[in-house]
Amino acid sequence: NIDDLDEDENNLQEFKNFLPIFGSFTKISNSFIVSGGIDIKNGESSNSIIIINFIKNSSHLYYSFLNTNSKLNEKRHGHASFFDKIDNKLFVIGGVIKNKNSSLTFLDSIEYIDISINESEVQLNDKWKKSELKLKKPRANCTIIKNENLVYLIGGISVDSIIENSIEIIDFKNNKSTLIDLKFEITLNLKSFIKDKVLNILMNKNNQLIKVKLNLFDFNIIKEENHAISKNEKGLFSIEPFLNQNLLITGFRQFPLIDHNIKVNIRNFDSLQTIKEIILNFEELNLIPGSQNIMFLYDVITSYNY
Repeated sequence: NIDDLDEDENNLQEFKNFLPIFGSFTKISNSFIVSGGIDIKNGESSNSIIIINFIKNSSHLYYSFLNTNSKLNEKRHGHASFFDKIDNKLFVIGGVIKNKNSSLTFLDSIEYIDISINESEVQLNDKWKKSELKLKKPRANCTIIKNENLVYLIGGISVDSIIENSIEIIDFKNNKSTLIDLKFEITLNLKSFIKDKVLNILMNKNNQLIKVKLNLFDFNIIKEENHAISKNEKGLFSIEPFLNQNLLITGFRQFPLIDHNIKVNIRNFDSLQTIKEIILNFEELNLIPGSQNIMFLYDVITSYNY
């Protein structure tokens, strides 16, 4: 149960007014780093870097909001990001720029910055640097997975807003990438993870929750399963925190939200059957209704095992 979520009043107002939409959230220690996104004041892509720090005290969770002076080299939104715990580097990959004339430019660029963590406080060192490595296929809104020394970019949207039916595998150590075309159609907003050398992809398509298992070496389909779900159950939430408990999280995203509530389903990953339903109220939690904040809130809950 969530007992409370407290915040500094000044920071809360900043949070609501200035947090970009469609930025990328990266969890590092007890903080989230929000990179890029669309600036809600002018509707253009941003190169901002915002740090949200969390402090857990008993049953309360406090947060502070810091709009840093650090800036990405390229404005972008809908990009992927991940934190390399070994090298202490934060990476942002791909995405798209929304220009003043509302045209879109898809990006193949990769940027990174060094991170230091002191007593759970995250600090950005130096400036963002551009990687020599570029994507073979520029894409936005893709799913990202880091497994051992490789980074997998799955699906997303490419040039001309086409759903990208491929996986790009990035090997930063050897400075190369590989593009794999998939043999089945994928959707946007999919979730994926790797376990026991198998790539698991979960999608919501035509009111079906679809789970596809791929061989990680040749990407051939091992198994595909379908499970009927409610037409309102549109969300697929983060999966990794619950892998050891064999759980999958889905959620209802209804707009406008009825009574500021969102329903979250906890499912058994193997059977896809619902085990438990949870109702979250955005008004009580002082968060803005919207898919970005749903993901944000969910990450907070799972990260702190509420």
